[in-house]
This record gives sequence, C-alpha cells and structure tokens, in this order.
Amino acid sequence: MTVDDIRKIINSILVENGENQVGDFVFGKFEDIPNKRGVFQIKTGWFIYENDERNVKSISGPFADEDILFACAKMLHKSKYFEKYRFSNEAKKIYFGSHYRSVKDVELL
Repeated sequence: MTVDDIRKIINSILVENGENQVGDFVFGKFEDIPNKRGVFQIKTGWFIYENDERNVKSISGPFADEDILFACAKMLHKSKYFEKYRFSNEAKKIYFGSHYRSVKDVELL
C-alpha cells in the first residue's frame, strides 16, 4: 500500500458517506510542528501521529498495510465508516500499547 492509496481510500469512503475530504491530516511524512497529525512509513511499518499545541508527540505503530486505514480512521474520529478495515487482534494491541514520543525512537525498532 502506498501513501496515495491510503489518501484515496480514506477520502473516497468519507465522501461516499457525506463527509468532507481530509484537509488537515498529513499523508506520508512526519511534520514536527504543533497541532499536526498524520501517517508516515518507516521501513515496512506504518505509524500514525499527533502533535499537540505544545508539540508533544504521540506516535503509534507499526501497523501493517491492512491495519493502517482503520488506525487513520480512529485518529480522524471516523472509524464508523471503516468497519470493513477493522483492526486485527495484533493491530488492536499495537494501537493501545505501542506509543512513542519521537521519530528517533521509532527508527530504533
């Protein structure tokens, strides 16, 4: 799965359900600035992230290709439209238990 695949699938499902396309979600890179959230890939794993207003980072992952769509949907608070992409048991454990505070920590995996 590519970043463009993720963007297209998410925006397509949102539009099909009468929602706006994602405008403030960063696809494909980590932006180290306050009030940003998005998805990026390191090696073969996908990660979601959110930086708060003081640029405190929360990074979760790594997710497999099959699970990153639901992880993004959860972050966007739109998971009700993505039931067919629901987390595997392994992805659920990652979502709730694998959190990092820097990209450097993620790169060490």
